[in-house]
Amino acid sequence: MIIARTAVRISLFGGGSDYPNWVENGNKGFVVGGTINKYSYVMLRTLPAFFDYKSKIVYSEIEHVKDNQDVQHKVVNALVNWYAPLDGLEITHLADLPSKSGIGSSSTFLVCLLHALITYKNFSFNKKELLDRAIEFEQDILKQSVGYQDSA
Repeated sequence: MIIARTAVRISLFGGGSDYPNWVENGNKGFVVGGTINKYSYVMLRTLPAFFDYKSKIVYSEIEHVKDNQDVQHKVVNALVNWYAPLDGLEITHLADLPSKSGIGSSSTFLVCLLHALITYKNFSFNKKELLDRAIEFEQDILKQSVGYQDSA
């Protein structure tokens, strides 16, 4: 079983000056932020084969799916099918703050799940590579309008 923990990040000021369309147009960004003592936790393990479903995803809902392509949670679906394209996973998410709290809990969840999946697949990533992958995932694959600091 893999257990990953990621701290929630907050921006004190400068949020929005790190959005891709702002920075890519030659503008400078400057964000002051940090982490707080609230966390996102992801527990990931191989699901034993004797269940009548292939994967189980637990967050504010519980999903039992026969194929990971059927996962309804869009972040889990995208990450699982990109980094761990196999059935037979049990993923449980616990958080100190609710989703959509407005302080980056969704980015924290993405980084935490990505870290757990990278570890599960025995990939070797340093913190900068993990950050780069998370930003790429949020901005390019999920097409979410988030700044660079959201995943930092």
